[in-house]
This record gives sequence, structure tokens and C-alpha cells, in this order.
Amino acid sequence: MVDCETHRLDLGRSSRHANEVQRLALAIRDGFCIWDGCGRSAAGCDAHHLIEWEDGGLTDLANLALLCPFHHQRLHQMGCRLKVGEAPGEWMLVQRHTNRLVDRWTNPLPSGATKSQTQYSPAAAGG
Repeated sequence: MVDCETHRLDLGRSSRHANEVQRLALAIRDGFCIWDGCGRSAAGCDAHHLIEWEDGGLTDLANLALLCPFHHQRLHQMGCRLKVGEAPGEWMLVQRHTNRLVDRWTNPLPSGATKSQTQYSPAAAGG
């Protein structure tokens, strides 16, 4: 059983790191590293802030996505950020400061997931 007072899905700026319940929700929603073609299991992934923590991003479920350590580091090295696309499972890789589109892809929904389970808030997720 989960105590909803101490294990929340939206932490705002109170914590930089995802809590246990958020990580479980990410595993259910994303299923794997969301980078195109990766598919590393959720257990081996980081909870990445779509709007970076340093830029005022919140540690809220709608602003988090799973990235394996390799792709998490690569994203930052490229000077890019991820944005949520219009369709479920759609992602856009854009230049961090110019917002220029670098790449776009659509991941399959995790097994058993529904469209509503994969929704991100466009405002919270840089869309």
C-alpha cells in the first residue's frame, strides 16, 4: 500500500530526483528508454527532466521521461532537449537554445498501456 501523502507523482521543486512511486509510474508509462531504437528496460534508466531542473523544470511525472544513462548523457552532450509530440509515443529532439528540430520518432506503447496512460502535459513537457 502506498501512502499518498509521502509518495506523490508531482514533487514540483521540492526534490530534484524522482521518488519510488514516480519511477514505478515511469516504468508503467514509458516502459523503456524512450530514445529512438534503444529499448533499455526501465530498471536501467534515469528519470530525465524534459524541462531541465536548471531551467526551472519540475520533478512532476508529466515533466519526466526514461532515458538510459548512455542516451541521457548523449542528449546533454548534443545540446538538445526532448519534446513531447502530438501523437502518443511521439518524441522530438530539438536544439536546446534554438528549438530547431533535429529528429522525430514514435515509440510503440508499452505492452498493455492505453493512450491515456502515455499522456504528458504539453506545458510541463516542453511542448
